[in-house]
Amino acid sequence: MKKIFRWAIPFLLMVGGIGFMLAYDFYLQPMLNTEEVIVLNKNIAFADEITSSDLSIQKVNKDHVVEGALRRDQLDLVLNKRASIDLASGTQINKSLIDSYNLVPDTNKGEFIAPIPESWLFAVPGTLRKAFVADFYAISDGEAVDIEQLIKDSEELGGKASSEEGNEKENESLIKDTEEVSNAVEKTQDPILENVRVASVRDRSNSEVITTDDQTESGSGSIAELEIVADEEKLETIQRYVDKGYKLYVVYQFNMEDTQDEEGEQ
Repeated sequence: MKKIFRWAIPFLLMVGGIGFMLAYDFYLQPMLNTEEVIVLNKNIAFADEITSSDLSIQKVNKDHVVEGALRRDQLDLVLNKRASIDLASGTQINKSLIDSYNLVPDTNKGEFIAPIPESWLFAVPGTLRKAFVADFYAISDGEAVDIEQLIKDSEELGGKASSEEGNEKENESLIKDTEEVSNAVEKTQDPILENVRVASVRDRSNSEVITTDDQTESGSGSIAELEIVADEEKLETIQRYVDKGYKLYVVYQFNMEDTQDEEGEQ
């Protein structure tokens, strides 16, 4: 009996060890080394709305989770949003693949992306970026002269006037925005368009202007062209003023990204 017992204990330990190794390899390790991410279970075309039936929650090995992949608790960031590009079944969803800021035009409402060229613009805040919402004011020649004088006076009082040729060339098309100018414009007239979604902010090389990483609001380039989400009515309104010789003064009201973050925290 004792002899059987002496053999039984090592045998049971060996079987238990093998069983633990198998359980770890096939059950425990996959559970410990995976994350639940949102995955598409069907193809989605650009601008199509994403519904709950298009999505599934899948456990993916951490080594195979794409950067920025959205998790189960972030479903609200995906549901009823539109695809920003064509998406294939099996794609792990991240924010860059969905129209988080309502910038994809709704063709059912007659929306499209409309470029606003530099020649139409009088002044644009240097901190304006993609996904902001802006108001557009129409500036006449007379008002432009008054505003230019206001800027000149402000610079002289603040000791900021510069005679460097490079600075003059850089700002010759888009006059630098100041708080004084914004206050003067907003107090003297109403915007011709309100709550316009800014789809893109580009420089003269056609590159997107982004905020630099130096903890300031400086951009990666000087703003030369905007793209907005518009419809025929908005574009005709702008065109009507431009044809009469007016220039556009842009004032942004809020950043759509900030509102998205606030909604996510609630």
